[in-house]
Amino acid sequence: MKRIMLVLVLLLTASFTLAAGPLAVHVIDVGQGDAIFVQSPDGKTMLVDGGERNGMAEKYLDSLGVRTIDIVVATHPHLDHIGGLPAIIQKYDVKQVVMPRVTSVTTVIYQQLLEAIKAKGLRVTEGKAGLVLDLGPSMTVECLAPNGTEYKDLNDYSVVLKLAYGDVPILLTGDATAVSEKEMLQFHGNKLKSTILKIGHHGSSGSSSAAFIKEVNPQVVAFSVGKGNSFGHPTQTIWNRVSGSNLFRTDEQGTAIFVTDGRQLAAYSPPVNGQYLALAPYQTPGALVAQAQPAATQPPIAAQTQPTTAAQYPQTASEETVYITKSGTKYHKAGCSSLSSSSIPMSRAEAAQKYGPCGICKP
Repeated sequence: MKRIMLVLVLLLTASFTLAAGPLAVHVIDVGQGDAIFVQSPDGKTMLVDGGERNGMAEKYLDSLGVRTIDIVVATHPHLDHIGGLPAIIQKYDVKQVVMPRVTSVTTVIYQQLLEAIKAKGLRVTEGKAGLVLDLGPSMTVECLAPNGTEYKDLNDYSVVLKLAYGDVPILLTGDATAVSEKEMLQFHGNKLKSTILKIGHHGSSGSSSAAFIKEVNPQVVAFSVGKGNSFGHPTQTIWNRVSGSNLFRTDEQGTAIFVTDGRQLAAYSPPVNGQYLALAPYQTPGALVAQAQPAATQPPIAAQTQPTTAAQYPQTASEETVYITKSGTKYHKAGCSSLSSSSIPMSRAEAAQKYGPCGICKP
């Protein structure tokens, strides 16, 4: 897998051109729980879990103008993952429901979910390793777990999804623990490598084993976790284990929207007054720098299930603003000590044609 540097936009060296629009993965802030909304390059949608019964996932979907969800995935039957799904299935035009086969669950919320599915006339597709889901021809979605049928911990029934679009693979692990991770390492090996990892079980020490993290080798890690939660998530052990990656966490930063065209990757906060803002990592490793700044006045992907045009795609690194001086030969970052008060703004792409990068601020 190609390595990607995150500086607002992650650039790859691939030379191919993708005809479809971008892929957007929304890691929604639902408190202590999971809800991830996927908008495919071909206009299809998928919701992975729905958070608790607090309506936060539903409210976010409404803010996007969502009416249809092609696939709803309930990774496993714990309240913080399926609590919001009965209301969501009742409200939206859902085409397919994917769930693991678990026969021992008798909770009220699980029964409500089954009743909502039945009331819509839907059949449950069993979520298990090897299942391939259809979000359009431009990307692939494959289930890598569960790989067994008998687990002591309900978390190990978690449906683990590997999304891939161009050179950007994404791994969504639900609450899978080290038991399921060991099976995935055994059966899937190199297939686990991913640019983005939604960390397992909110950063619990029972998930994200050292061997698993080493194999996935994520460059971006997203924590879906509740602020001030009583479980101590994310644990310091797991935080340290992925500290070399660019880290995002919903309890501190809110919803994170990852957008890619298969070659470039950007992170955004939900729009404020119609404007999407670039979202910096919570912890920026090494010398990487990512500062929040206005990115686009249009959504990174259309709210409705329609492919996004090139004009709607967020600002790329070549469009970032840099600065020159009238008599200088270098271009600079804002605030560089080499800049004078008469600095002139221009795009990085335009500046690179006539000037060299400053050796001090290294734009």
